[in-house]
Amino acid sequence: MIVKTKQDVGIKKALGYRNFDIRIQILLSIVPVIIIGALIGMILSILCSNLIVTVMFSAIGVVKVNFLNNIVMYAIMTVGFSMFAVLVSYLLTNSIKKISPYNLIKE
Repeated sequence: MIVKTKQDVGIKKALGYRNFDIRIQILLSIVPVIIIGALIGMILSILCSNLIVTVMFSAIGVVKVNFLNNIVMYAIMTVGFSMFAVLVSYLLTNSIKKISPYNLIKE
């Protein structure tokens, strides 16, 4: 899969695509996965946070815990983590600039 992606990037560079265009295409393929993962994580944390906190505090003797779920806080954190993941993904695609199309196609 990764070799195929490298070859695709090499072909696009050989055809004249700019590095920025290639990086945006890679990001557009990653963003849906990031968003779906963040939404699933948010839903699971809303549903399971009380149970997890209760189990953790029961280990030290606290019998009853009521953890308040603030939906706005969860939404802000989900958007923040998603933006951070997109930024990291964009920065990791920076190595595309250094590689020649010939080397990418050859592998």
